[in-house]
Amino acid sequence: LILWKAPRTGLPPWLCWPFAALVLLSIVGLLPSGFGTPQWRQALANGLDLKLPGTLSPQPWLSLQSAVLLLSALAWAAWLSCRHWDAKRSTLLSIYSAGIALLGLLALVFHFANYQPPFWMPYSSGGFGFFPNRNQTGNVLALGGLIALALAFRSLARKRWAGFVWAASYVVLGVAVVVNYSRGGIIILFGGSIAWLCCMVWQRRWLKQSALGLAGVLLALTLFLVFGGKTLERFLPEADQTTYGAVAGRLQMQAETIPLLREASWHGIGLRNFAVAFAPHRVVDVSEATAI
Repeated sequence: LILWKAPRTGLPPWLCWPFAALVLLSIVGLLPSGFGTPQWRQALANGLDLKLPGTLSPQPWLSLQSAVLLLSALAWAAWLSCRHWDAKRSTLLSIYSAGIALLGLLALVFHFANYQPPFWMPYSSGGFGFFPNRNQTGNVLALGGLIALALAFRSLARKRWAGFVWAASYVVLGVAVVVNYSRGGIIILFGGSIAWLCCMVWQRRWLKQSALGLAGVLLALTLFLVFGGKTLERFLPEADQTTYGAVAGRLQMQAETIPLLREASWHGIGLRNFAVAFAPHRVVDVSEATAI
C-alpha cells in the first residue's frame, strides 16, 4: 500500500522528530559494547562464562528483528498520517468495527469448536484469540466493541436498522472479551462504555437514548457478574494472592527496574532483552513466570 498509494504530502514536523528518535533509540543496542558495561552483562560473561557478542545487546539478532518491526510500524503510521481519506470517518469506523466483530465471532466459533487455526498462536490465553497474549486480544476486542457501541447509538438515534446490527456486534465482542479471560479488556469495554454514555448525556443532552444505552450496558455488566465464572474470579482478591498479576506485585516490579535503569541509563539494553536483564533484579516474585 505504501508503494502503490504513496502519500503526496510529507510527514508533519511534530511527528517526524519523534519517529526519528524512536528509530535511533531502537538501533542503539547494535552499538559496540564499549559504550556501557552494566553489572548484569558482567554477571553473564564472568559468572556463567558466556561468550557474548560485541554489541550492547546480548542478543543483537533479536534486537535487529524488533527494530525492523518497529520501523515497519512507524512507516505504516506515517502512511496513515499523510493519507487523505475520501471516505467519511463513520464509514472507516464501520469497516474497522465490522472487521473486529468478525474476528471476535471467529474466535468464539473456533474456541467452542475446540479448533485452533495454525496461524493463531494464543499461548497465554487458554487457546482463545488471535494474539499470543490474551491482553493484546482483549484490548483489540474491547476497543472494537466501544466503536460498535458508538455506531449503534448513532444509527438508532437516526432510526436506522443498522443500529441493531451494531448492537449485536457489541454483544458478540462483549462475550468474546469475557471468554478471552483478560481483566484489562473487560475494564476497557465496560468502563469505557459507561464513560462514553455519560459523556453523551453531558455533551448532547440525549437523555432518552443514553439512558437506554446505559441500561443495556449495565444489564450486560450484571450478566457478567452473575455468569462470569472463572473470568469473574480473576477480579477477586483471594484469587490473585499467589500470582504475579497482583497490583502490588506489578508496582513492586516497576520499582525493581530502577537499578536496571541506572546501569543502562542512556543506551538501554537493546530491544527484546528485558526479560534476561531484569531476572537478576527480581526480588518480589520467584515463580517461573517471566516478566516480559
